[in-house]
Amino acid sequence: MLAVITNASVKLVNRYLPSSFVFSIILTLIAFAAGLILTGQDILAMSGHWGNGLWSLHGFAMQMALILITGYALANAPFMQRFLDAMASKVHSPKAAIIIVTLVAMAGALINWGFGLVISAVFARSLAKKVAEVDYPLLVAAAYSGFLVWHSGLSGSIPLALSSGGDTLEQLSGSVLS
Repeated sequence: MLAVITNASVKLVNRYLPSSFVFSIILTLIAFAAGLILTGQDILAMSGHWGNGLWSLHGFAMQMALILITGYALANAPFMQRFLDAMASKVHSPKAAIIIVTLVAMAGALINWGFGLVISAVFARSLAKKVAEVDYPLLVAAAYSGFLVWHSGLSGSIPLALSSGGDTLEQLSGSVLS
């Protein structure tokens, strides 16, 4: 019964739910129209704001892409795969699998959030193949629970910004620290 409901829901969503690109276009048009109405600017000025805003995100988007790509490359490197397979071969119970994937995810996220994201997924997949009785959705949730600590690690945005000192530190602390 549950499988029938699930399959019907999937068919319904696949047939009638637009892609995320359509949603982004609709939201862009809504924001554009709201900007025209609320600010009183003309179409050319709003187009200029949109274009300048979009391209100002290019540097940030490139940084995030590089973090994910390097995290993926490191997590899928042969020496890392051997290490993860060796660790997974020592785990035999579902409880141990949940605990060890959480610890690996936390260690990876402390090093770098992109690395933690990828290594936790790769290790969870490896554990799911080795430990047959493990609850896979719980294993995936445990893998991503490592992100509870990423911000205190080496790639935390606020600690990195604060460590640079100067105006950034003073502005972020409300002039309490200088």
